[in-house]
Amino acid sequence: MNRIRWAFVWGFVVVVALWLAAHAEILFLRELFQLRHQFILLTGLLAFAAMAVGTMLSVRPASIEPPLGGLDKMYRLHKWLGLTALCAGVLHWLWIKAPKWAVDWGWIVRPPRGERPTLQGLEAVFRQQRGLAETLGEYAFYALIILVCIALFSRIPYRYFRLTHRLMAVVALLFCWHALVLTEYADWRQPVGWLTALLIAGCAVGALIGLCGQIGRRRQVPARITALEPFRDNRVLKVVLGLQKPWPGHQAGQFAFVTFDPREGAHPFTISSAWSGGDSMYFLIKGVGDYTSRLPELLRVGGKARVEGPYGSFQFGGPQQRQIWIGAGIGITPFIARMQTLAIEPDKRRIDLFYVTQLPDQVFVERLQGRARLAGVNLHIHINHRDPRLTGEVVREQLPDWQSASIWFCGPAGMGDELLADMQKHGLDPAAFHREFFQMR
Repeated sequence: MNRIRWAFVWGFVVVVALWLAAHAEILFLRELFQLRHQFILLTGLLAFAAMAVGTMLSVRPASIEPPLGGLDKMYRLHKWLGLTALCAGVLHWLWIKAPKWAVDWGWIVRPPRGERPTLQGLEAVFRQQRGLAETLGEYAFYALIILVCIALFSRIPYRYFRLTHRLMAVVALLFCWHALVLTEYADWRQPVGWLTALLIAGCAVGALIGLCGQIGRRRQVPARITALEPFRDNRVLKVVLGLQKPWPGHQAGQFAFVTFDPREGAHPFTISSAWSGGDSMYFLIKGVGDYTSRLPELLRVGGKARVEGPYGSFQFGGPQQRQIWIGAGIGITPFIARMQTLAIEPDKRRIDLFYVTQLPDQVFVERLQGRARLAGVNLHIHINHRDPRLTGEVVREQLPDWQSASIWFCGPAGMGDELLADMQKHGLDPAAFHREFFQMR
């Protein structure tokens, strides 16, 4: 989490610093309309930079996944950048509109414009396109507001969100044109202009990849459903897939995007099986949404699927020889995969696993207990309506040596936030708390 925070903060600092290096005169301006022009440029660049980087992250580039801590963290950063683009875009729009309104209402007087110089070459071409670029940028901004609101409103079914979010690529291309035409011509000869050019190129490529449906295409493998096993008491479905092309392999704790219905699109699920080099893997999928709740009725043995991945860096490393795992609900899945690996390749760490559930399924729990025994993991079954709520205090009471451990959490975001805050308050190094973010929107 700290990695994406630092990436976000330093990205903001670099953009502002490069812009100030080219527009240092803003520090000495006092006249409103001169300040207005400069703040329009600054807020526009910030909005476009956030939009461009967010668009580049949306294509799931494998090269930057490890430095940012996994694809789940990249998507968290993608969300922050989307909100930043919206907020900076609102400020950009207000700096354009508000002074004009103040003039119309008689609150201020606009100073007379000086004579504009005669332009030549490419600068003259850009000047001729200015009106169109401004109009397209304004309508793209209104579309951005609508699309961000749809993305944030989680009650909208995923399949509709996916279709509308694809329109973000069109908005991004319109912003590329807006930035290309309206960037100060003198800036193109300075570092801020070079940065803008890179952002335009990266944003355009990312948007076109998305529009052409090529995101993750090279990491996709066709598959067939070979077995289905429902665990009805906890609303979990085990889906076994036979892979029809070579799979690059995965580490315990990683996830993949799985498509069962092209109209619905891909959903992220943790890979519940350890990788043994074969042509099979399985997923434990909980019915928590409209689509996943219907999978037991929709899926059939022999049905087609497509698997894309693997992704994620929730891989149980680190220097600590003591680990505490907490899997809440379907968040137990990465730990199941890890226990399968440990049963074959023990790593001599002492491990306690808390499985937190509201709806225990007897068969599911018995298999979990069997895997824990084979892996040498001390399993704690925590049933919400029977046991006290699992908090940091409960963990500390049951495991007095917790301070020497790293903690690995997968489950509801709110529960993870509470555990981290509580354990950090009692002396846990935040770097020793590892978590998977499974909210991809």
